[in-house]
Amino acid sequence: MSGNRYACGVLLLAVMALAGCEPPTSATRERPPVPVEIVTVEPRDVRLSYQEMSTLKAARTVVIAAEVAGRILRLPTDVGDHARAGEAIVVLDASVPDAQLAQARERLRQAEVAAAAARRGLERMVTLRDKGAATAEDLEEAGDRAELAQADVAVARAAVATAAAVLVKYTITAPSEGVITMRDAEPGEMVAPGAPIIELSDIDPLRAEVHVPESVAQHIRGGMKVSVEVEALPLSTTGEVYRVAPSVDARSRTVKIEIDVARGDPRLLPGMFARVTFVLQEQHGVLAVPVTAMRREADGSAYALAAVTGTGAGDATVLEKRPVETGLEAGGWVEVRRGLNAGEAVVTLGAASIAPGTRVAPKTAGAAEPTTAPAPTAPPTPVAEHAQP
Repeated sequence: MSGNRYACGVLLLAVMALAGCEPPTSATRERPPVPVEIVTVEPRDVRLSYQEMSTLKAARTVVIAAEVAGRILRLPTDVGDHARAGEAIVVLDASVPDAQLAQARERLRQAEVAAAAARRGLERMVTLRDKGAATAEDLEEAGDRAELAQADVAVARAAVATAAAVLVKYTITAPSEGVITMRDAEPGEMVAPGAPIIELSDIDPLRAEVHVPESVAQHIRGGMKVSVEVEALPLSTTGEVYRVAPSVDARSRTVKIEIDVARGDPRLLPGMFARVTFVLQEQHGVLAVPVTAMRREADGSAYALAAVTGTGAGDATVLEKRPVETGLEAGGWVEVRRGLNAGEAVVTLGAASIAPGTRVAPKTAGAAEPTTAPAPTAPPTPVAEHAQP
């Protein structure tokens, strides 16, 4: 019995000795490289933009109304017709003012005849006085008659001018070039002074109006080029800032911006919905990385983790901390002004809790090119985009 116990003890010691000499387990082996996604630092355009939706409208619209009451004799134009500046677009029956002008001209003729006779009478009276055949009183009376006759001529001429001015009002001409967009009367109808008859619109260029936040308005200037997209056609064209309001709306805290859009395509019409894009800031051909590659220290300074591979065969790829100076951030990308070089690889995913010096297995990220986001809803916020150079 004691021999068996001894044998068991020896066997147990042997097993324990063998256990102490086993090779290292997986926990004691070197850790494998950590998989991470990387992106190459490359030059690109970084663009900060802002979008708003707007309804296109005529740049200028004039409502044509008669200054006098009358019956419409002719309407030479209809909706959709093009009118030149100075072209007659409404003709009223002018038989009465035409007769009044003729009457005024006849009165002027008679006044001029009477004035000529009075001047001749004055001249004769001067001759008679010189011969002693007329008194000073006779000469004074002749002078008064000539002066009154000349005053009658002036009154008659004013009456002719008044009648002519009235007659002109019976033919309404286009104040500027444009398209007839409304006709609210027909030939034969009576119209009252001030009643709308025709609407004349200048639709080239068209105009878009948007209201942008104060922070956005400070980047917008008159003459600035903007992108205008009309999805209904579809059509993409360029507009130009016509006017920036000189004040901020106290209620909405926004600034009104007016944009002229050249109507190069006849399909472009007033009332269409358009997306207007302002490029607020832009950097061309600068080094940039995705914002996911940027990390922040406690004090707010930025750094990136570069994936650096040794020069020797079989050398491992490790993470290296690089303090960087950043610039414009837009569209998911951030400009790198200092700290990284073109062609270097930086980690974008998988290194959240990995310390510098860690071995990694890099994999190129397959991120698609960012595009401009849709127009913001209220309250609006800037939308950014980027483009490869």
